[in-house]
Amino acid sequence: MATFCHECGSPMNAGDQFCMKCGARILAVPPPSPPPQPVQAAPPAYAPPPAYAPAPVPAPAPAPKRKGKGGLVLVLLLVAAIVVGGAIGVSSLLTGGGSAKDLVLFPPALAASDKVDVTTRYDAPDTIIPANYRSLESIAYLRVWTDGGDAEVVVTAEIPGFTQRFEKKLTATRAETELTIHPPLVEGVAATLNSSKDVQLVLSVTDAKSGEVYLQESKPIRLDSFYDMQWVDASGTPYFENILAWVTPESPRIRDLLRLAADSAYELTSGDFGNSIVGYQPVSGYEQADITYVQTAAMMHALAAKLGVRYLMQPFSSTSSQLQRIATPTQVIDSQGGLCIETAVTMASVIQATGMHAVLVLLPGHAQCAVETWQDSGEYFLIETTALESAVAGEWDSVIGYLTKDEWTEYLGRDGFVAIDCALAEPLGIKPIG
Repeated sequence: MATFCHECGSPMNAGDQFCMKCGARILAVPPPSPPPQPVQAAPPAYAPPPAYAPAPVPAPAPAPKRKGKGGLVLVLLLVAAIVVGGAIGVSSLLTGGGSAKDLVLFPPALAASDKVDVTTRYDAPDTIIPANYRSLESIAYLRVWTDGGDAEVVVTAEIPGFTQRFEKKLTATRAETELTIHPPLVEGVAATLNSSKDVQLVLSVTDAKSGEVYLQESKPIRLDSFYDMQWVDASGTPYFENILAWVTPESPRIRDLLRLAADSAYELTSGDFGNSIVGYQPVSGYEQADITYVQTAAMMHALAAKLGVRYLMQPFSSTSSQLQRIATPTQVIDSQGGLCIETAVTMASVIQATGMHAVLVLLPGHAQCAVETWQDSGEYFLIETTALESAVAGEWDSVIGYLTKDEWTEYLGRDGFVAIDCALAEPLGIKPIG
């Protein structure tokens, strides 16, 4: 195998220890070792694999806290605990594993209260006009309700000395209950109200079982005189029919006037009609309308000539909202004078006392009276009750005028004319005040 100097690269002969060219010492190179022979190893003895140990699983990180939800989570957990606990308790009872005293579905702090709260509100007028009391909607308008559940309550109300006691039991619920309170008047109260006075509305609402007081009020109210009339209220609502309280056919003074009218009928007819007032009853020799005419003339004659009543000319308006003091027929006769409305109600009273049909007629600034010529005739005699001097003088055309059905209808159809049927007093519940 050819060799070369490792310094200068010149060829060398085998066995040279120095380079013949540069003199560099030749390093001995050991012969290559033979390749190793594979050795057959003995098979290892069998050993079982080690027991498997699972790697530990790290605990999950806590969920981030959410603002505003903690209360909700707590409530949900509490409700779930209550439900589960209740279910376990019921299951235990059903299987014989517990007793009733062990069953608590709700903690006492969460148990609902049996108490029902009752709330009340009411409205009442500051002033009452007794003559208009029938038309008054109420002396108290009450509203009652609860916060939940029902409650039996008792409502009482009265104006002592003026109205009777009102008492009513009702069930108050969550829905508002409304109650209009309008008790009847005390019998004979008119005699105590010659002038205005201050009174108290006493109103209460109490629990029907426990007696707990929900409302106890004593509200001051002014009562006007029973002789004050308000024709129209401030809102324009008319109360014309309330003048019927002044029509007093049972008054002793009206009975006196009837007896004097019987004498006047005898005098005016020279005894031909007789000495009596008969109403719608036949009289020999007289037609129906004539019978009514004679009696009407006799009443006016007795009022003017025998009792000396005169017309007092003073302003009158049935469209005013102001209170107007109106004398009763008794006061008119006793004082021997009256306004147009006062002489009109006096004549209406004596006509009604005979059983005949009287009507009051309100005109702008004036008042009259009319009587139906016969029962259901539809025809009327219109009476000018202020013409008292003409009645004394016998000038009857100025006192009594006849109107056919059509004329009567046309007359009442005029602007501002109002007819008030005196027969409506009883159906409307209007009581005479004197």
